[in-house]
Amino acid sequence: MSAPNDVPQQTPLYLASENDNVAAVQGLIAAGASVDELNKDGWTPLDIACKNGHVTVVQELIEAGASVNRRHKVVCLDGNLPLHHATREGHENAVRLLVDADGADVNATNNAGDTPLHLAVRYNRQRLLELLLQTKGVSTTICNMAGDSPLIVAVKLSRRRFAQQIYAGLTVPSREVAATDIAVDSSKVLGRGGNSIVQQGVFNNQTIVVKSMLDLTGVDALIRELEAMQLCKSPYVVQLLAISGPLTPRPQLVLEYMDAGNLRGYLDQKIKGELVPVEYSILDVALIVANALGDLHHNGLMHRNIKSHNVMLSTTQYIKLADIGLARTYSGLMTMGTGALLWTAPEMLAEDGHYTFAADIYSFGVLLTELSTLQLPYTGLGLSQLAILNRVRSGTLRPDIGAAAPGWLRKLATDCMAQNPFDRPSAQKIMMRLDRQRRLENDPSADLEEDLDEDENVDMDPSSGSGSGGNRSESPGPRHLFEAVATGDVARMSELLAKGEDPNATNNAGDTPLHVAVQCNQQQILQLLLRTKGINVVACNKIYKASTVPPREVAATDIDVDHDSPLGSGNFSVVYKGTFNDQPVAVKTVYSPTTADTLTREMKAMQLCNSPYLLHLLAVSDPNTSAPQLVLEFMDGGDLRQYLNKKRDGLPVDVEYSALDVAWVIASALADLHQNGVLHRDLKSNNVLLSSKSYVKVADLGLARTFATHMTLGIGTLLWAAPEVLAKDGHYSYAADIYSFGVILTELGTLQMPFATLSPWVALEGVCDGSLRSDVGVTSPQWLRDLATDCLAFEPAKRPSAEDVLKRLDRQRRLEVLELSTTITCDNCKAWHALHASVCPNCDGPAPKAITKLERLLESIDAAKKRGINVRTTLPCNVCDAVNGILATACSECENELPSDIVKLQLLVKIVNRALQTPVAA
Repeated sequence: MSAPNDVPQQTPLYLASENDNVAAVQGLIAAGASVDELNKDGWTPLDIACKNGHVTVVQELIEAGASVNRRHKVVCLDGNLPLHHATREGHENAVRLLVDADGADVNATNNAGDTPLHLAVRYNRQRLLELLLQTKGVSTTICNMAGDSPLIVAVKLSRRRFAQQIYAGLTVPSREVAATDIAVDSSKVLGRGGNSIVQQGVFNNQTIVVKSMLDLTGVDALIRELEAMQLCKSPYVVQLLAISGPLTPRPQLVLEYMDAGNLRGYLDQKIKGELVPVEYSILDVALIVANALGDLHHNGLMHRNIKSHNVMLSTTQYIKLADIGLARTYSGLMTMGTGALLWTAPEMLAEDGHYTFAADIYSFGVLLTELSTLQLPYTGLGLSQLAILNRVRSGTLRPDIGAAAPGWLRKLATDCMAQNPFDRPSAQKIMMRLDRQRRLENDPSADLEEDLDEDENVDMDPSSGSGSGGNRSESPGPRHLFEAVATGDVARMSELLAKGEDPNATNNAGDTPLHVAVQCNQQQILQLLLRTKGINVVACNKIYKASTVPPREVAATDIDVDHDSPLGSGNFSVVYKGTFNDQPVAVKTVYSPTTADTLTREMKAMQLCNSPYLLHLLAVSDPNTSAPQLVLEFMDGGDLRQYLNKKRDGLPVDVEYSALDVAWVIASALADLHQNGVLHRDLKSNNVLLSSKSYVKVADLGLARTFATHMTLGIGTLLWAAPEVLAKDGHYSYAADIYSFGVILTELGTLQMPFATLSPWVALEGVCDGSLRSDVGVTSPQWLRDLATDCLAFEPAKRPSAEDVLKRLDRQRRLEVLELSTTITCDNCKAWHALHASVCPNCDGPAPKAITKLERLLESIDAAKKRGINVRTTLPCNVCDAVNGILATACSECENELPSDIVKLQLLVKIVNRALQTPVAA
C-alpha cells in the first residue's frame, strides 16, 4: 500500500535518527517534533534507530514517549516493529531498552507471523535469544504463518543449541496424574508393539498419545522407557507429558501427539503416489534422527530400536524420534532380542551379544536406505528373514541404497553400515556431516572448511567401540538424591532433604548435588539447596579447579623465556624454562612459522579437555600469529623416560613413583581425553612428566585432535605406535592410545625402552604383522603383565577402554592397600608366578614349601579382614563335616586325616580369588 500524499518522504527527526545525530534528535524533540511521525514507508524514527543500532537515539526516543508497539495506519512492507528490527540486526542494547520500556510486547508478530523470538533464532542471535527467553511474559509457543514455533524454526535450521535452550524453557518436569485425568479413546489405536499399545486420548484439553501395557509382563519395559525419557529431555525426542500409576501394575505414559503418523507410513504413501499432508526432505529427517541419537548417546543411552516406524511426523511438531522402550544406559554386553531385526547391526546378531552405541548408528544407516529407496530394507530379494540375518551377520549383505541416491547419502549410509563398529561414525560426526550438507544445499559456494581438520576415518564418539571410554560411569552416592536434582524434581528433593539426606553427598565424579544442579541448569533445585542448612558452597569436585579459569591471553613481554635452558624439543616445537607471574613455567613455541598450527591445535585440545591429569595451560601469547607461545606449568622431575633410565642404571632419584601410580595417572588422563572426544596420538614415556609437587601428568597434546585429517604414519614416536596406526590406510580410533599405554606399561615393568635389543625397522615390521610386541618382562607383577597384554592386543576391538583400564587399576590399588595377593616372586629370578606353583615357570627354580606359603597367605588374610575382606579359612571334614582350621592336620571330631598342605594351599588360593571378585573396601 502506498503512503498518503500528505506523508513526508523523510521527516527531519527520522533523518537525524537514521544518522545517529543525537544532538539533532534532542533538539527536534525539545522543539516539539512528533516522535511517532511516519515516513513514506510507514517507518518511525524509532524503527530506523533500532534497525541501525543507535542506542542513545533509541533511549532518547523512548524517553520522549515514542511508541514501541503501535500499529500504524500506513502499512509497512514487513510489519516489523522496533523490537523486530533490533532483534533481526542483533543490537542487544537496543533490545534491552525496548523490552524494559512500558508496555513493550515481546510477543508481537510481523506480517510473517514471526515474534522477536522467531527472528533471534532465524538470524542466529544467540545472546538475544537468551535475553528474550528471560523476559517476563515471553511465549515460546506462538506459531508464525508457516505454522512454526521458535523451537521448530531452530530445529529446521539445525540450530541445535538454540533448540535445546528453547526446549529447556518450554518443558516442565513430567508430572504424575490420576488415571481419571486421562481420557483414552480405545477406538483409536495408533500402534502396537511387543506388550504395549498406543492409543489416542485427551489430557488437559489437548490431543495426546497414551501408552500402556497389554499385560503385566511388560510393566518393566514401560518403566524403563519412562526412566529413559526422564534421563534424556531432547527437542528431537517425543516429549513425555505426564505419568499415571508408575508404581502400579497398570502404568500409563502420556506423550505428545504427532498427527502425521510415522515415517514408514509416509514412505508407503510416497510409494503409492498418494498425497501427504507435509513434505519432508531426506536431509530433514536424517538431521532430526541424528540429533536425537546425539542427545541419547550424550546421556549414556542407546535407543536399540531405530527404524522408520519409530520416527514420528507432525504438521506442527515437525519430526521426532519415539519409542525408547528398549533404550538402556550403556552396559557393554547387550542381548540379541532387541529392536526390529531388519534394522539390527551385525554385532547385535552375534552369539556374545556385545555391542555399543555404534549399533544405533548401523540402524540409522538402514534408515537412510529407506529414505533413499522408499522401500523397507531388503525388499525384493526373495530371501527368508533368517537368510538375510545370517548374511548381515557375516558382512555379505546390506540394504540397497538405491541407484538414484545422492552422493552424500550413499557415502554416509555406507559408512554407518560398516561391518566393524569402530568404522562407523559417531552421532556427533554424523550431525557435522549433515550440517555441512545442509549448508552446501543452501549455498553451494560456501566455504565449509572446519576449524579443526576433519577425518572421516576416525570415530570420535567416546562411547563407540572398545577403544573408547564411553560415557564415564557415574555411580551416585544417594542415587535418588542425584536423580531428583538431574530431573528437576523439587518436591522429591525437598522430601529427601527433610528425611535427612546429606546435601553435600558426592558421586563418583566428586560432584555434590549443588554441582549437578548447576550442570543441569536446575534453577529451582539450586535455590532449594542454597537455602538448605549446612550446604557446602565451596566444595570442589574432581574436575580440575583451573578448568573454571580459562587460560588468559597475555603479551609476549609478560613471559620471561630463558632460551639458554631448553627443557625438551620435538619435530615442530621446543620447550624452554621461563618465568610468568613470578613462577617458574615451561614455555612452548614452534621452530618455524609454518608449523604454528600444531601449537594452535595443542592449545585447542588443552582448552577442550581440562583435566587434573594433564599438564595445565596457564596462558597463551600471540595465539593467532605465526609465533604463538604456550605457558605451561613447570614439572621439576623431568619425564618418565629419564626417571626409568636412572632406575635402570642404579642412579638415585629425587622422588619414587610406583608403576601402579604412574599407570593410574596416565589411564585417568586418557579417560578424560577420550571422554572429551580427543585422541592423544603421541603417548610415550617422554610425554609423561614428573614433579615433586604436581605428582605425575601427561603432556604434549600437539598431535591430539578431535576431527583429524587422514592419519599418516609419521605421527607420535613409532616404537609406541599401534599396528593400525602403522598400516597403510592409517585408520584408527581411541584404541590406538590404549596400545601406546600398553607399551608404557612394558617400560614400567622392565625399565627398558621398547624393543631395546632390536633394530627399529625389525620391531615395526613385527608390530605391523602382529608377530611382535614390546616385552613386558618376567619380573613384572602379574597385574601389569595381564593389563599390558590386553592393551597390546593386535585387534583394536580386543583392547580395553580407558575406563576399563581405570577400573582394573583401581582394583589393584585397593588390593595393594590390603596386601592380599595370590602371586609370589621367585627368589632366584624375581619373576612373578602363582602362589600355589611348586616351581617357578620361568627358571624352574624351587618355590618355598607349601606350609610356608600357606602361613604367609593366612597372615595376609588376617590383615585383609580388618579392612573389610572376609575370606573363609576353615576346612570341612569330608567324613563327619566338622569344621577345622585350615592348618589342622586331622579332624578335631573324628581324627580323619585332612588334605595335604599343597591341596589346602590350592583350595585357599581359589577361595581368596573368589573373594577378590567382590567389591573391595577402599
